[in-house]
Amino acid sequence: MKDQPDFDIIYENIKNPGPKSPVYGVSDDEQEMFEPPPPTITPASKLSRRKRSATPGKIKTCAHGRSPRSELPLNTRLIECTYMCPDCRVFFHKRQKQRKEGQNVIGLSLFYASVTLPYHKDEVYGFIKLTREQEATYLSMHQLTMLFGSFLGSPLGDKIGRKKVLIISNILTILSTVMMQQSTSYIFLLTGRLISGFSVGLGILIPIILLSEISTIKTRSSLSNTCNLAINFGALGIYLFNMVVPAEHLSYCIIAPSIGFLALCYFLPESPHWQISTGRTEAAKENYSYLRGPDYEGLEAEVDEVIQVKERTVSGNKSRWTSRGFLHPMGILAFLFSVIGLCGLDAPITFYGPKMFAEFGFHIPYQYVVLMIPVGSFIGYIVAIPLLAIMKKKHQYNMCALFMAFSTACLGIAYYIEPNEDLKYVAQILLSFGALGVTFGYGVGLGSVVYCLPGELLAPEDKALGTACAEFFRLIWTAGILKVYPLCLSLVGYPVMFGFHTSILLVSVWFVWSYLPETKDKSLSELQAIFYMKKKEATSV
Repeated sequence: MKDQPDFDIIYENIKNPGPKSPVYGVSDDEQEMFEPPPPTITPASKLSRRKRSATPGKIKTCAHGRSPRSELPLNTRLIECTYMCPDCRVFFHKRQKQRKEGQNVIGLSLFYASVTLPYHKDEVYGFIKLTREQEATYLSMHQLTMLFGSFLGSPLGDKIGRKKVLIISNILTILSTVMMQQSTSYIFLLTGRLISGFSVGLGILIPIILLSEISTIKTRSSLSNTCNLAINFGALGIYLFNMVVPAEHLSYCIIAPSIGFLALCYFLPESPHWQISTGRTEAAKENYSYLRGPDYEGLEAEVDEVIQVKERTVSGNKSRWTSRGFLHPMGILAFLFSVIGLCGLDAPITFYGPKMFAEFGFHIPYQYVVLMIPVGSFIGYIVAIPLLAIMKKKHQYNMCALFMAFSTACLGIAYYIEPNEDLKYVAQILLSFGALGVTFGYGVGLGSVVYCLPGELLAPEDKALGTACAEFFRLIWTAGILKVYPLCLSLVGYPVMFGFHTSILLVSVWFVWSYLPETKDKSLSELQAIFYMKKKEATSV
């Protein structure tokens, strides 16, 4: 192995370039490739995006297409190139000035962070360079601030209403986006990222609660599922925008939907359940009439049912933390949301998926292949809408969890055979199928069913807090896994980790079959009676 270059000498060569600055780490014959070509100058503004960003890490290459890097074999493209022509030096200083002026574009949301991790790794397109430790912190701390935001969103939603929480969340999203776009250091970037996570946590659960409270029995599951469908539509949009929109402008793709919501939120109805709980029964009736139509005949019955359920739970004179009607469904939700955090969907597929595909050596750009991650879940949620109307939730969950287990097993096999050059294409196929299968299975059953359950299993006054508690288990497991995943990979590798994810999914199939009550086509009173009935049966035994 050749000696490492002397960086002090390299710095002097960059600072005072001669007619031919030496390139350390290459032979004399290879040195001839780095002779400066004739001074044909192309303005930096007319350079292609690829040429301007071809430099991985801290390697300085010619910004005017004068580096032979693109003509070298793939395994030799990381040769240190210290030659910088005078025009390149001007271009280099210009880029540094642009960074100081706040033109860096940074991760603004969950999926945005995942698609831009390769850019942070290579320090291209003006993205801030992140070390492996900074990368893990950047991803995991976002989950913790989301957790804090989701817990604050619960009492805040009960205090000021669901609609106002959504307005605050979108305002914070815009402010945090501007802050991160203007960041000039990792600390400032991370601070903005944490605020962004808080705003996401504040508003991520409220739409699910709101839709479950304004929907009818027949449409309850389908409407709750549209929240996850919308999230995945946004994820797909980020992946697509990443292909066609300059990286410097990706932040506007985050700001625009929030501005659109603030402009249209006037037409969003408030939750009738929240209005009844605050004594505004007449306002709740007006909202029900607006949602169901003026000819709706079940208005009084629907309002009375909400009042009766609320009175029954309050009149028990027992804290929710000792009530079986709250603890039993919370135990089920805590386990199922933990499965989402441990099944391999968030880590590694969602967060490290683009890096995984980038490292697998596909002949076509990985940005195209990795589209199957958001496409899989997006199509899955579309397919889930009719399935929720015709299938029992237990059967739908178990069918999709088994399919996801098979897909994670395929991912483990892909990494196991990947070092074998003869099986390279087989490994690529298994990686693609596995990633598509995990996201598709999550959208069709595991995610769509689990996120419907809080609105069906919990009493009206427990939905906000109960949903936040359930989401806590997903976020805390996801944050922990993201933090230790690089260490786990260095110790046991991807095959063993995907075996762990497979086992989690198989255990969840047994749990759902044994403990999850069927909720299909049951009213609010019938769902609440399930847990109290079981208490009486246990007492009699």
